[in-house]
Formats: sequence, C-alpha cells, structure tokens
Amino acid sequence: MLIRLLAVVMTASLMPLVVNAAEEPASKAPSVRTERVPAMRERAYKQLAKARELADGEQLAEAIDVLKDLREDRRANAYEKAMAWNLSAFVSYEMGREQDAITAYRQVLAESAIPSSLRVHTLYGLSQMYMTTGQWADAAKTLEQWFTATETPTANAYLLLGSAYYQMEDYQRALKPIQTAIEQAQAAGEVPKENAFLLLRSIHFSRNDYPAMAQVLKSLCQHYSKREYWVQLAAVYGQMDQPKKQLTAMMAAHDLSLLENQSDYTTLSQLLLAAEVPYRAAKVLEAGMEAGVVTRDARNLRTLADAWVLAKHYPEAIAALRSAATLTGDPELSLRLSQMLYEEGAYAEAVKAANQALTAGKLENGDQAHVIKGLALFEMEHLADAEAAFREAAKFDDSRQMARQWLAYIDNEQERRKALQAIRERGASRASAS
Repeated sequence: MLIRLLAVVMTASLMPLVVNAAEEPASKAPSVRTERVPAMRERAYKQLAKARELADGEQLAEAIDVLKDLREDRRANAYEKAMAWNLSAFVSYEMGREQDAITAYRQVLAESAIPSSLRVHTLYGLSQMYMTTGQWADAAKTLEQWFTATETPTANAYLLLGSAYYQMEDYQRALKPIQTAIEQAQAAGEVPKENAFLLLRSIHFSRNDYPAMAQVLKSLCQHYSKREYWVQLAAVYGQMDQPKKQLTAMMAAHDLSLLENQSDYTTLSQLLLAAEVPYRAAKVLEAGMEAGVVTRDARNLRTLADAWVLAKHYPEAIAALRSAATLTGDPELSLRLSQMLYEEGAYAEAVKAANQALTAGKLENGDQAHVIKGLALFEMEHLADAEAAFREAAKFDDSRQMARQWLAYIDNEQERRKALQAIRERGASRASAS
C-alpha cells in the first residue's frame, strides 16, 4: 500500500547535500603551538586588494592573473602565497571551476607558516568543494581533519560530515553526526535543517527501523508540514500495524488540505471504513470526486456506495450505484442497484434495474435478478408478471425452493382473488335484480 511510496522518495526528495559556503561555521582556532607567521609585505597586500576589487567587479579572469603573479613571485613568503591561493580558490569557484578551487585549497594547506584560523577555514572550504564535486571520501576525510582542528564544530559541519558518509552508503558512520547536528540545533533553540531529518529518515528506512523512522517523520510533519511527510508517516504506522495512528496521520493531512492524488483520498476512505466511520469515508471519497482527483469509475463508485449503505444513507448509495452501472454496463452493479431499489420501495425502478442486469451480460447470480424482479412485481400487484419471473428463478438450484414457494403463494392469491371477485359479482347481480 502506502509503504511502496517510501522507497521511491527516500533519496529523490533529499535536498542538496552541500552546505552553502555562506554558512561556513565560524571556528575558534585551537589553543596549540603553531609556526611563526611571517608578516605580509605592502606590495603583496596591494596585489590581494586589487584581486578582490577585480573579483567584486566580476572581472574574474583578471583577478586570477593578478593572483598568479603573486603566487609565482619569488619574493613572496609562505603567508602571502597562502592568501593568494585562498583567494584563488574563491575566484575559481565563482568561475565554476571547482577542481581548480580544490587545487588552490590544497596549495594553501601545503604552506606550513600560516595562521591556524586560515588552516581551519581552508579545511572546511576544501571539504565543501569535495562535496560539490561528489568526492565523498575526500570530503569526509577532510572534515574529520577539520573537526580535530576546531574547538567549535557547528550543526552545519556535523550535517556535512553525515552527508558525506551517507553518500558513501556508510550509514552507520553517517548516523551519529546527523543526530548530533539535529541535537545541537535543538539545544540552541533552532529548528534543525530539513535535510538533516531527511537523511536520518533514509538511514532508518535502510535499516527497517520503522519506530525510529516514525519519530523522524513526526518531526518533519511538525516543522516542515508537507503532504509527503504525513502520507509517509501514515504508511509507517501501517507497516507497524497501528491503524489508529495511521488514520490520525491521514486525517491530519486531509484537515491541512494536503491530499493531492487519488491514492490519498481512497486510502483515507478505506481507513475510515475500517475504523467504522462510513459517513466520513463517503464524504472524503465524494470530495475527491468533486475535486476531479478521484475518478468516477466502477471501483470507486462501488466503494462510495458501500460507505453510504453502511452509513444508512440509502438515496446517496443508490445514486452512486446507478452511476456505476450506467458508466460500466456491469450487470452485477445493476443487480445490486435493483436490490437496493427494492429495499427502498422503488419497485418499478427495481424491475427496470433487474431487467438491465439480465440483458447486460452473464450474471454470476442471475437467479437473484429474477427473484428481485418477481418480488417487486408482486408488490406492484402484477401477479402474472411476478409469476413469470419466479418461474425463471425456479430454473436455478439456489433459488428453486424459494421460487416454488412464491409460485404457490401467487397461485393461492390468484385463486383467492378470483373467488373474491366471483362473490362480488354475485352480490352485484342480486342487488340489481331486487
């Protein structure tokens, strides 16, 4: 049922896995001894400023040329070259040259005499570039280095690490950092990122851990209320054999106007029928049909009729069955319509529906059509026609005994009426003679 939907959307609905560069965490440099950083010369400072100015003006190729001159300057010290490579990484990324940005970041890290803060930020930027280019293992390795170099890891960083392991299909290693990202955001009074929940949902699904998956989906429904999350939550409860919670989730989606397709409406209707709430089941299905989402085919109309019957709303049930019978020409539907019409006292219509059932095609229970027809004709006091109908019903094993009883009853009734008519005629004759 709905659980089939889960496998389709586990990865398809994941948001981009790379945390935006603008969200790079501010990192406090670790309190460890580092090499002495040389001072930056005025000439190098001006070259870097010129390159930034060109980049801000979207003159990216010219900015790269200025930075190249500084990188290749024999008089440039390690710090100056590192800063040139760092800005080159940014410009290369802006030019859409991610691999060049990776090379530039590596060159920054290759310089030993650089500030620890620059090393920390470079590791993070490099991990993002690896994620952008799908180099998941390198991204995870670089992020692990970054975690050892910073004292203030953020939720974004944990999410990025979990995303890298997730893409490597190493779900066991992905689980902890993603959970940490969510917990850290919650501890800060923030709503965890939607993608963190999506990754966690997929990991639990891969492990068939439906209770844990339900908890994640509840969080998604709470913070990012969408149709797919409510429907999936209902599917998970169904998988866990918790029909009441399954119905509650689907009803929430309905009340939030999130139902979108035929499956949503028919599933909710079936759940309501199973919970013995037929009136609401009928109203949900009818609303779907009126919205043009649920097709008015034989199956759905039959379900609608069932719901109205169980709700004891017989006129609505008859209307649904009549539509289904007319739409499909199904003799079984016409037979059922004739039975309901007879129960409602619409005898002439019952006879008409029974005739439609008999002429539309082969009936599985053809004798029942003759019986209903006979009963309706008898109620209309068309005894000769009723007798003919019961004679047809008597040809079937299942109805033979009852049909013969009705034939005997009709025969007696006809004799009684003949005798009564004779008495009336004699009485009228004597009255006229006197």
